[in-house]
Amino acid sequence: MKNTEFLNLMGDIDIELIEKAEHPKRKRYAGKIWVSAIAACLAVAVAFGAVLGGTPVGISEKDGYAIVRAVYGEDVDEAPFYDYYYDGIDEFYKNMLVEMFEKNGGENAVYSPASLYMSLAMLAEMTDGESRAQILALLGADDIKETRAIAQRIWNACYRAENENKMLIANSVWLNERFDEYLKPQTLGTVAEYHYTSSFSGNFEDEAYTEAIKSWINEQTENLLEDSVGNLDFDPETVFSLISTVYFKDIWENKFSEGETKPMTFYTSANEAVKCDYLCQEAIYLIYEGENFTAILKEFESGGDMLFVLPERGHTPEELLHDEEFLEFFVYPYEKNFASENIAVRIPKFDISSEKDMVETMRNLGVTHIFNADASNFTPLAKDLDIFLNRFDHSVRVSIDENGCVGAGYTAIDGVCGVDPRLMKFDRPFLFSVFTEEGTPLFAGLINNPAKN
Repeated sequence: MKNTEFLNLMGDIDIELIEKAEHPKRKRYAGKIWVSAIAACLAVAVAFGAVLGGTPVGISEKDGYAIVRAVYGEDVDEAPFYDYYYDGIDEFYKNMLVEMFEKNGGENAVYSPASLYMSLAMLAEMTDGESRAQILALLGADDIKETRAIAQRIWNACYRAENENKMLIANSVWLNERFDEYLKPQTLGTVAEYHYTSSFSGNFEDEAYTEAIKSWINEQTENLLEDSVGNLDFDPETVFSLISTVYFKDIWENKFSEGETKPMTFYTSANEAVKCDYLCQEAIYLIYEGENFTAILKEFESGGDMLFVLPERGHTPEELLHDEEFLEFFVYPYEKNFASENIAVRIPKFDISSEKDMVETMRNLGVTHIFNADASNFTPLAKDLDIFLNRFDHSVRVSIDENGCVGAGYTAIDGVCGVDPRLMKFDRPFLFSVFTEEGTPLFAGLINNPAKN
């Protein structure tokens, strides 16, 4: 089915959603609370985790695969961004922190709650019944309307498109054109409207199509994850691939001096001494002393902060994550009273990345049906197809240096058919016959060469 024909099936979808998914007016700068919450996670990335923003770059006209486009506007109304972060995503964030960092075997770990939330919110739109109920329960939402509202808040709060300081999110769904007749276009309109998601259709057996997917991810993430993206492969029988990307870049308000950077010793979780380049600075910082940890805030040029958390000697980051009081602080740092103090800071530079298969993590958190062909329910997306997920990958990279912080990530979720529609390709000699309604044979034939008249 051609893309134009597919668009004609979109029926009662608002015509303005075809070719573009317009956003409500929004602010170009996301606001301190959400930016700071993002920085709080980035701050402990050497020991564990990160949360990022992503980038919606314009869809290229040359690929020819787009059927619904997300187009991002410029203006936005002022809004209470405090509520954007604290209303809805907090419990999801806390639950994910423990699950993502508990079994890392002493390795670095980093992830993006923003990307995971957006991906799961889109997945909820494509599912129904217990499949949707399990996703909503993990997201801490009562219904699909709530996840739509929160997803819009996250997207708008993470939209900052300046060249030097970026924080942006992009979403897309890549469909298999073989299954166009089974798909329900209304759902594509819904994810475009509420999740700013562009949809594409092509053949997963066509290398040009899968390369277009990889190019799209690299474009959104400023090529920070090229190695990870290059390793992506796609099952030819994939029905859809849902991709959510995040990109974050910000400059310190008070940069570290490169001349002050010095090699020093870092002691790993295995108490191994390793040499690292340390960012060194003596300046006024906001500091908070909790039970078994000390935290400082370092401000970004955009107005956000990065929260660095140092456990007291004899305690580990993993131990802190099992302390409810610490989790409350880590998720809601601005509800605490920070003191202002002159501090000599020594922080190791880092550039870390993480690739994680999220299937087991999702199952541990109660999301199981979508991975089972007999239990999954993807009826909002497609009719007469027993779809289940065979991929749920999450890849993130974060670095800090004298100038600031850069991070990017993507979540890739693939759905395949439990029972693939049988393909009958008449590419060799075959027979045919034509019958009347009463069964009278009008014609019978044998085709040895359909190209010959």
